[in-house]
Amino acid sequence: MAKAGLVAVVIVALVIRLAFLAAVNPFWWDQMELKKHSFPDAREYQGLAENFTKDVGKGMLRPFINYNTLYKTPAYPAFLSAIYITTGFRFWVVMLIQIIMDTAVCAMIYAIASRLTSNPYAPTLAAMLYAIDPLPIYYATTLMTETVFGLCSVAAIYLVFKAHERGWTLRHVIAAGVLFGLAAYFRYVGVYLPLVIAAAIPFSRGLREKGARRVLTVLLAFLLAYSATLAPWQYRNYKAYGSYTLGTYLGYNVCYMNAGYTISWLGNVSYQKAVELCKVKGDRNPVSQAEKQFNIGLGYIIGHPGDYLRVHVRGMFDLFWNRPDIVPRRVWEIYGSTLGGYGVEERVFYLLVGAYVASLILGHIIFSVIGIGTLVLERKSMFAGAVIFGAIVYFINVTSIHGSSTHIDRYYFPILPFITVLAGVGMSYALARVMDVWAPAEGERAGE
Repeated sequence: MAKAGLVAVVIVALVIRLAFLAAVNPFWWDQMELKKHSFPDAREYQGLAENFTKDVGKGMLRPFINYNTLYKTPAYPAFLSAIYITTGFRFWVVMLIQIIMDTAVCAMIYAIASRLTSNPYAPTLAAMLYAIDPLPIYYATTLMTETVFGLCSVAAIYLVFKAHERGWTLRHVIAAGVLFGLAAYFRYVGVYLPLVIAAAIPFSRGLREKGARRVLTVLLAFLLAYSATLAPWQYRNYKAYGSYTLGTYLGYNVCYMNAGYTISWLGNVSYQKAVELCKVKGDRNPVSQAEKQFNIGLGYIIGHPGDYLRVHVRGMFDLFWNRPDIVPRRVWEIYGSTLGGYGVEERVFYLLVGAYVASLILGHIIFSVIGIGTLVLERKSMFAGAVIFGAIVYFINVTSIHGSSTHIDRYYFPILPFITVLAGVGMSYALARVMDVWAPAEGERAGE
């Protein structure tokens, strides 16, 4: 049963993604054609990857020394560059590799859900919810960080659970810390997630029983592995800019995204006008610019806590509410010309995909609530449930301020693997209850 469910999920995920890849038809794209089917962020990653590829001939460290932006961490451009060096500028190879990675995420979700509940259908339902969601299918065929980041973060949490069930073996703990570090290299939004996991680790009953010294050893191993993974890039930034920062995203995010969106939403002014306060003049050092932006943004938030909280709560709702509109628009924006060539009408595409995404989100919300209740009642693994719930709460809080952003699909993506786990648990419980209600009694089956 278990193997059949896993095989079915992997086959479905792979077939859907390969079918979408064939429909997109990137096999003949050159650099100019790529730009027509890419976000500005993807075009920036591509430019950085091209610079990486050129610099590799000067020595393996040269691309990292010459890396010219601190806003984006270097892992994804390096990932693209490694593929280009091996295969040439064949963008479909990148997409194919990401499709395989995203299919692996489905398998990881299956493995995680199997550790949360004894219901045999929960892992298959959880993984299938992810496999059929348009968001990961779509992002696997773009030159964006989402797929690789998702694989690293989900695999890291899987290793935390593996360590937990094996008596907190240090090799699993250290491997989890390294993968969390790699996830942060690919996408900065996950940089503080290990702190959430570290806060949950001491509450593992099996670990507490081993004593305070063992708890401290596991925590130190986890956090040191995470810190050591980030240290090389922080040291490079210290040598180049005089700071051990991982990047400038935090300052940009606090000022432009958090304070800027708050001013724009509540002041009824354009976003461009709202973020005028974030512009730092006369300072060419990107690190000190980011520090000043962080202080400006934080000062505004502290000075207007009620306004910021209102916008933040609204963003939490919009994070789910706006997605049925944003996802079809985003897919059509990039691949509309290709899909139109197959006779697909834009209006029909918006209607069908939007309704499909809305039904998935409604299912995520309803069955996640049921899933949380199920885990509390079963008490099979309160620690694992707390970690999954903590990851969802973390990502909702760090991304919800962007709730009305046209890039909301990117901000919902980190939540998706974990909310499908809870939804799969809840759906399996609901299905079991329905089957109990509709199953004939023993006497009816015997014809009595």
